[in-house]
Order: sequence, then C-alpha cells, then structure tokens
Amino acid sequence: ISNYFVPLDRRGRTVLDRTIQFGDEIYLVNEEVTSRLAVRVLAFTYTYSFVKNDRLEAGLSLGFDVVGFEGEATVPARLRTEREERSGPAPLVGLDVAGRIHGRWYAEARAQYLKAKVDDVEGGLTAFEVNALYRLHRNVTLGLGYNSLSIDIDSRDVGDSGRLELTTAGPQLFARVGF
Repeated sequence: ISNYFVPLDRRGRTVLDRTIQFGDEIYLVNEEVTSRLAVRVLAFTYTYSFVKNDRLEAGLSLGFDVVGFEGEATVPARLRTEREERSGPAPLVGLDVAGRIHGRWYAEARAQYLKAKVDDVEGGLTAFEVNALYRLHRNVTLGLGYNSLSIDIDSRDVGDSGRLELTTAGPQLFARVGF
C-alpha cells in the first residue's frame, strides 16, 4: 500500500491572441490576462506482487487518485476575475517493479494509467517514476529518481466546455521511513 500527495501551482500572464470563455466570463483578443492554476493529487494504491523473491518484486497495482483543480483568470484593466473549481476520483491500474542491484542498492519503477470517457467528458491520467535507492537502515531509505505526471481532460459539455492539459516531470530526491 502506498500513498502520496502532489501539489502543483502555476501562474502566468499573457496577452490573448484570441477570444476565450472561462466560466461565465469572456476574455477578448489583446486583453492582458493573469491566471493561476492549483492542482492537488492525493493517491492511494494497493499492489499485489505476483513475483516476490530475495532479488526481485513485481506486481500489479490498483488505486485511485483524488484530483482537484482550482483555476482563476483575471483581466486587471476591467477588474474582472473568474474562478472555477472541480475535483473527483480517478481509478488507476499500474505495474510496479523493484529489484536489488547489489548490497544495499535497489532500483524501482512504477507506472499507472487511466483513460475514460463519461458523457461529454474524456480524459486520461498517466504517472510514472524510476528511482535508485540506498537502504541506510532497515527502516530508512534514501532515493534519487525521476517522476512524471500527465493529466489531459477535454469537456464538450455545453455548460462546462474546456480543455486542461498538464504535464509535470523532473528529478526527485527523497527519504522514506517505514515501520
């Protein structure tokens, strides 16, 4: 069983090259718009290992992520601000592999995936990570790795149309403590 929480915050400022609608507000060509996007992902995963020996462990995972979005767009010149907020669960399936390289050194890889269409909303979520680990103590592990999270949602619902495409990826340095 594993859990994690990922907060992602993005801010931007641009001059629009086309008219867009966000929530109930219409933003016009050549207006300067400031925006903010906050994404929160809380994940719960259970893995069943179908291979488990002293050098290798591999298993299938089943879990769900609770994904929340909060977006805001402002036109300072017109004093207009619109906020939208959505959240919901995303069930995921995945594959986990971990192996001992030598002595206290380990490597692990994890990939999870979801693609679904419900009514006029279609989307996908992909998460993967690759890590090198050093077991400092029986209960303490240090790790260096790379992870990626990609979210793609497209709504064609008349009252709630829009698209969100977000990818975040990069290196990670971490410590795990377990009992």
